[in-house]
Amino acid sequence: MAPAGRRRRLISGWLIYTANAVGYWGVTVFLTTYIVKRFHASWIDAIRYALVFFLLQVVFVYLGTALADWVGRRPSAILAGVIEFVSTILAATSHSLDRYLFFGAIAIATLSWLWGVGDTYISEPFPTVLRGKGFGIAVGGGRVVSIAAPAVVGYVIGPETKGKELEDLADEALTEDLVPLKSKK
Repeated sequence: MAPAGRRRRLISGWLIYTANAVGYWGVTVFLTTYIVKRFHASWIDAIRYALVFFLLQVVFVYLGTALADWVGRRPSAILAGVIEFVSTILAATSHSLDRYLFFGAIAIATLSWLWGVGDTYISEPFPTVLRGKGFGIAVGGGRVVSIAAPAVVGYVIGPETKGKELEDLADEALTEDLVPLKSKK
């Protein structure tokens, strides 16, 4: 396999694993806190809801990988990605707990579908003699990117604070999104 082909496979693996890691940890770390704060559920209820979400992951990982064996890795993953995107948007914008639980359950369960298909897909493009190394580099690279990219992007889109007074930064934060009033003539 030519180096360019290996490079393309590694980059593909990095992108897939980055999306899986950011999606999974970004959604699940604060899941119970989100349910408590957004919908005023008790902590016990929030943990129960999260457990149901995670139990659904067991079903969806088998559903997704079975579909990947039937129609192909890429179509299965693309379908899961679309379901993930739509259900996450619908869950995040819901104003009722019932609607959130329905779409949130689908969104979190679909993460395992993507993870199962992604781990399979990342390893398969490499020949047997390079499979372990290729998979390890792709997963490791994806983890590095999933940790570093949000930090870099955060610093790129955030304001420069060097040499500014905290009061000025506070004023900017409180007024930067306000639309100026048109002056009356």
